[in-house]
Amino acid sequence: MDRRIARSVRDGIRAAIDVVGTARDGYRLMLIPADLEKLPARDPREVLRTLFNRRKAGTHPAIRLYLSGGHRLAGRLLNLQEDRGREYVVLLDEGDEDLSYVPLDQVFVVTVRRFEPVAHSLSFGAIPRPLGETPPTRLEVQRQLASLVSTLEREHGIRVSMTVEPSIPDDSVALANLRDLLDTLGGALRTLAKDALGRSALSSVPRATVRHTKDASLSLAKRDGVLEVTVDLFASLPFNLELAVADDLQRAL
Repeated sequence: MDRRIARSVRDGIRAAIDVVGTARDGYRLMLIPADLEKLPARDPREVLRTLFNRRKAGTHPAIRLYLSGGHRLAGRLLNLQEDRGREYVVLLDEGDEDLSYVPLDQVFVVTVRRFEPVAHSLSFGAIPRPLGETPPTRLEVQRQLASLVSTLEREHGIRVSMTVEPSIPDDSVALANLRDLLDTLGGALRTLAKDALGRSALSSVPRATVRHTKDASLSLAKRDGVLEVTVDLFASLPFNLELAVADDLQRAL
């Protein structure tokens, strides 16, 4: 490469770094992941309800509340429930020593701290997967499927041939959704196989297949002796996936 061209390229890179690193007014610019731009604006009280209802077992989101009276509280969200016609928030302070009981209607600003683990929940479906997770490989998903089939036969005597559409792409979102769906489907099938009536119902579907269909809502249906699971693997799975799969499976069989 000509030295003048090389020097020009280096200068251009340095200039780009300078522009990204520092704005003219002296504030450092932050590069925001594209997924975060999908977060919708919501009423702070709805944000609190969502944080509480969609939290993972044993976790308590870190938040800061600004109240209409001018007070500010920071801590972890322990509970949110109604008492005598009014909703209240229970907050454990950052030192794990004090509890605060706050009327929900007094909250006018909510700051969600360390937001990455809850961004998926707060996106209301706009962000299909939790941020920063490690997706499975296609081989890992194939092994998961094989394990599901062998467990049903070994523990319950149920023989089901399960397949996944080969057209499902090697995409991180699709494979992660497929992993969660197979895990949930496996749990629902094992629960159903625990009694004679459930095993009899499962014997009517010797084959099952998972099919990716764009814009399709999750559904399970029996067609010609095949349990067909249809889902858009690029979209956010239902929040209560276990309940959705179990209900659809009962209806299908």
